[in-house]
Amino acid sequence: LQDLAFSIGLAQADAIFNGTGSSNQITGILAQSGINSISPSGSGDAPTHALMNQMKKECRIDNVMGELKLIINAANEYALAVTPKVTAEPIYLLEDGKVAGMQTYLTNMLPSNITKGGSGATLSKAIALYAPDVLIGYWSGLDITIDPYSYSSDGRVKFVAHRSMDLQLRHPESVTVFADIITA
Repeated sequence: LQDLAFSIGLAQADAIFNGTGSSNQITGILAQSGINSISPSGSGDAPTHALMNQMKKECRIDNVMGELKLIINAANEYALAVTPKVTAEPIYLLEDGKVAGMQTYLTNMLPSNITKGGSGATLSKAIALYAPDVLIGYWSGLDITIDPYSYSSDGRVKFVAHRSMDLQLRHPESVTVFADIITA
């Protein structure tokens, strides 16, 4: 049952970021309308100090004044950790768990296999957000039902797991997505 609960947790985390809003999925952060997005070239950009600060700026010009968090994936983490803020200086974009003053949080639920245009580069997404504006409601606990009847004729038992939840952004402008970070 622990494996089943863990799998439900992974699906839940994936839905929080990538849910489409259809087929009984919640509308995840990346599919919300009204959020800010930066993609300067449209076909992928290497992370720079200016672009990471632009993520903050997009929220700030919409009057989001709370402490912003940066959600990144492992590909972003590597790219940010090896990219200097200033050329030939040993100070990197990701230092002490922060980028542009934003505390970073790591999840591999953010896409890291995007390609656009003819560049052939592998792109990732990153999200800057004011966490208190991300509202997640749970309408039940994790329900696990053991069904000994559905497959009783051949001696099997069916496990059914369910969790009802929803996500809403209090202020969509408190989220900025860097849509196309070159990570490989």
